[in-house]
Amino acid sequence: MKSVILMKLRRFTMSNKLVEVEIKRLLKANKAFVAYICPSSDLLRIVISNNIVYLNQKVDFVDLTGFVFHPFALEDKDAVLFPVDEKKDYYISNNNNNSHKKLEIEETCEIERNNYLKICGDVIECLNETNCDKIVLTRCIIRTNNNIDISKSFNELLLSYTNTFRYLLNVPEQGIWMGASPEKLICKTSNIVNIDAIAGTRRIEDIWDEKNKKEHTYTERYIENILKQKNLSYSKESHKMQMGGLSHLYSSFFVEKLKINEFSNLVYKLHPTPSVCGLPKALAKKCIFELEKHDREFYCGFLGPCNIDSSDIQFFVNIRCMKISFDNLFFFVGGGIIKESTANTEFVETELKLLLLKDKLVCQ
Repeated sequence: MKSVILMKLRRFTMSNKLVEVEIKRLLKANKAFVAYICPSSDLLRIVISNNIVYLNQKVDFVDLTGFVFHPFALEDKDAVLFPVDEKKDYYISNNNNNSHKKLEIEETCEIERNNYLKICGDVIECLNETNCDKIVLTRCIIRTNNNIDISKSFNELLLSYTNTFRYLLNVPEQGIWMGASPEKLICKTSNIVNIDAIAGTRRIEDIWDEKNKKEHTYTERYIENILKQKNLSYSKESHKMQMGGLSHLYSSFFVEKLKINEFSNLVYKLHPTPSVCGLPKALAKKCIFELEKHDREFYCGFLGPCNIDSSDIQFFVNIRCMKISFDNLFFFVGGGIIKESTANTEFVETELKLLLLKDKLVCQ
């Protein structure tokens, strides 16, 4: 029995190395590809595309086959479909016995902190002067690329956050994206549709306050209202989720008997949820475009495999992510602002979320 376990462990460890080698090869050739692994799975898939497809309008996802990479705002940026021209599967190990040199990344400076506090104050003022209940304010933190080892950094994400959707993808001429999302937008497997509501963030050792509970309630009610409008029956389970040193309030909705021709409409109705935008959606989005100084691009969008395995579609919210270019690293973090928020507390939350990615990056 012991020898069998050791053989499996060696096979998994070898697969991790093979994944690193394959990713290095694809990046060197600047191939369009996506490597991804679903929560609590040990099966990693790499989809390679000869030509990616740009989608500049709403589509019926049921008719697509490939990996979807959708922006926060379709009116600002095209979605991307990675067709499956080639796919490779690897069973990976979750045992991290590697010792790597951490990538050196400059800490947040006082100017960056003050800029965020100023905009956060503007957001709170906007909430008090309008009918908005919540606005999600985000940061784009740009750092010099000090020779990141992308494949090894991705392996660190794979091993560290096993309850998340982990991915690495390359859109030639646009950049490399990498992340570990704890939040499903919507997943369809067989006859069951699963939708997540994740909002509210605390350190694991902290007590949950009313602000975070209220923030989570907004997302729950938003999803429930959409399901009720569509006369869909559902069940709900509520619990907490841990990612690194952070804990999130987490509710899962399970919908039965959703007609296949209603699926895409439900996706577009949900996105963007209050977890990444705010309430009411249109007003919050308007405030975001006016107050944020950066382009979210694919951050706060959604991504995932679409009809690659039978008719399953799994879309995850693109949070806890970063963009990688030759010269720079772009870290995206954010948090929900409501009237009870304080700018300093919200800033600390974004710094804690930043660490989830920053601490896993490896130098060549």
